[in-house]
Amino acid sequence: MSKPELIPVISSNVDAIGHDGTDMYVRFKNGGLYQYPAVAQDDYQALLKADSVGKALRSLGITGKKVADNPQEPSSETPDVGFNEE
Repeated sequence: MSKPELIPVISSNVDAIGHDGTDMYVRFKNGGLYQYPAVAQDDYQALLKADSVGKALRSLGITGKKVADNPQEPSSETPDVGFNEE
């Protein structure tokens, strides 16, 4: 699995997001990295431009898979996306 470059975003809970042409990756401020499968490039671009990244992510209605607690520690825990945006 090749992870794309993650682009920093302004958010109270999301640190950065990236897209590899098929899947989207979201790194949360707590350090967890999640993979969201089969996310359209348009949806990814909308997240980059969203006033609230968290609300935009939730509106996609998809569930991510935790792929790392940090880039060196793989995991498969279910993500908690019930965060609050400011």
